Amino acid sequence: MAAAHLVLGQCSDSLHEAEEALAMRRTQGDLQREAFSQLAVAKAHVCAGQAQAALDGYRAVIPLWRSLHDARNEAVAWNDIGIVLTSLGAFDEARAAHASALRLREASADDAGRAETLVNTGLLHLLTHDYSGALADYEKALAIPPSREYQRRLGYALEGKAEALFHLGRRTEVNALLRRSVEILQEVGDRFGEAFTWRMLGEYESSTADVDRAVALAEAVGDRPSEAVSLTTLARLLYRARDLDAARRNLERALPIIESTRADLSNPQLRVSFLSARRDAYELLVEVLTQPSARGERRDMDLEAFTASERTHARALLDEIGAGPGSVGEVAGLGAIRSEALDSHTTLVEYFLGEERSWGWFVSQDAFERFDLPGRRVLETLIRRFRSSLTARDIRNPGESPDSRAMRLRNADAEMARTSLELSRVLLGPVADRIGSNRLLVVDDGSLRLVPFAE
Repeated sequence: MAAAHLVLGQCSDSLHEAEEALAMRRTQGDLQREAFSQLAVAKAHVCAGQAQAALDGYRAVIPLWRSLHDARNEAVAWNDIGIVLTSLGAFDEARAAHASALRLREASADDAGRAETLVNTGLLHLLTHDYSGALADYEKALAIPPSREYQRRLGYALEGKAEALFHLGRRTEVNALLRRSVEILQEVGDRFGEAFTWRMLGEYESSTADVDRAVALAEAVGDRPSEAVSLTTLARLLYRARDLDAARRNLERALPIIESTRADLSNPQLRVSFLSARRDAYELLVEVLTQPSARGERRDMDLEAFTASERTHARALLDEIGAGPGSVGEVAGLGAIRSEALDSHTTLVEYFLGEERSWGWFVSQDAFERFDLPGRRVLETLIRRFRSSLTARDIRNPGESPDSRAMRLRNADAEMARTSLELSRVLLGPVADRIGSNRLLVVDDGSLRLVPFAE
């Protein structure tokens, strides 16, 4: 019954049945059936978007499979752990889990299982931008002879291969592969996979209708993390079409799901990696809020954009200081910031980095102003140059002569002077006249943490 509810996307019913079965089987002394029930509980938690509970469940079942010398089912647990970790952005841990699954599946000659894990490692390659590695894994999976699960595996492998080919510039095959993937997943009734493929198809074809289908499917089966990703994708397409209000509405649906998933994670490192993996939704919201209307009119949403930045910083800070998993973080309003953090001699500059452009806000007792900055990569390049010149004296090159070292350090000092002036111009230039001799509070972001503002 738990499995039937799972197939139908009825997550809470599946969890209830699986937990009831597990409670009974623990009293019967049948470790194998207890392990299957524990596995069903973990899968139901995945269905319900309860990542931490799912990970705890899978890790609890591994000792049971080992005591039964059941390598095939232990591999299932490791494989599923890898899937959950991938969804949380914990890619190194996911890679290790899939490596364990692959070793066990190769040792037990489980070809169908090996193909499944190859599909999952292919996704890891995609998410870490190793498109050649992804294509290799998907083609290995497709080359394994058919099995009972062949159609479902084929649907996922075709979708992954399409994405790898797209990023490698071989785009003529992409649409046909994705359409075939959708057909297969519909035939086998895998609505989770179907939702994923509709999202990818919509993203590559810039089709809001296809992504809408992905959102509806994910919502119907209770796949909350997938729903949040699809809502973010839909918002991105709407933003490109300059439908800013619709983009914002979809992001405001996605962010509570993201934050609920984050709050559910008891492992602080997983919360950090998950928030990092989903930061694009927060960045897109700031981008949407700081854009003029389609007619070029200013929309006066700078304060809302600042609040969105504060919201992101608050979540990240809670994770860094190891706050409890249920913490969501209060976002200070402008009035509270002015009354509690600022005075007539203190001003605030807050930064938020984005891919295409970044933003800064200047706040004082009587002023509030947004200013725009270059995108993350431009700033990171400048900061790397600055840091490299700053740390040049710490480097000892074997065989370097005194004259060569002296020349290298002179060049580094000159580069440091140039890049520090450039950083000052870019980061503080737009509001330098407002800062004056006041004390400056800085809320940095990303690589800006490496910049010594006080110097």
